[in-house]
Amino acid sequence: MREISNGVDSSESEDNLRRAEIMLASLGMVLEDLRKFGLVLDIGARGCEVEKAARSVKINSVVSVDRSFPKSIIDSGMKVIQSDAKNLDLEDNKVDLALVRASAYFYTQTEEETWAILNNINRILKKDGEQRIYPARFGHIVNGILKEINSGRSEESWIEGLSDMDPKDTNFYNNLANIRSVEFLEQRGIFVKKREGITLNANLNFKEYLAVPKF
Repeated sequence: MREISNGVDSSESEDNLRRAEIMLASLGMVLEDLRKFGLVLDIGARGCEVEKAARSVKINSVVSVDRSFPKSIIDSGMKVIQSDAKNLDLEDNKVDLALVRASAYFYTQTEEETWAILNNINRILKKDGEQRIYPARFGHIVNGILKEINSGRSEESWIEGLSDMDPKDTNFYNNLANIRSVEFLEQRGIFVKKREGITLNANLNFKEYLAVPKF
């Protein structure tokens, strides 16, 4: 039986464990993988799912990062940092692994914004550190593709067009966004690997993540 802490009952703990396993699988990891790292930042982790699951198996390397946390999380004793990725105020060369899930990069509007986040997370990574990004694309790349395919249309018609898009077209543009995101990094001399996550949830919209080493 798994250890239950902070007053969390067994059913809630198991639900959280399942969510954390799916989150980690999207980044090509299982929970036990976290044990080999000294410091892991889970960025975009308002619910602290990964940190809670890690603690339940006595892995204490995970720190949750988000712009804000519910009072219940603050009071629970979770290790949290309230900040966005661009303004993380940590020492250089401090972090072994940064997990960035559907948060910071997904919503970037410009190249400059994406680059600012990349540089700041890179700054705090150790020499052999890595950031894993899910899904495998940057927001400014997606916005550029949307502008290309919806040139001359209003924003409202963009949304209608996306909802009516053939699944084959959706897959094509998803893959294009991934490819262009990799090219964005490679053009700046950053070696990056695009990989498929571990399949734990067939309903995940995106199947790939980016593994970006310290550059």
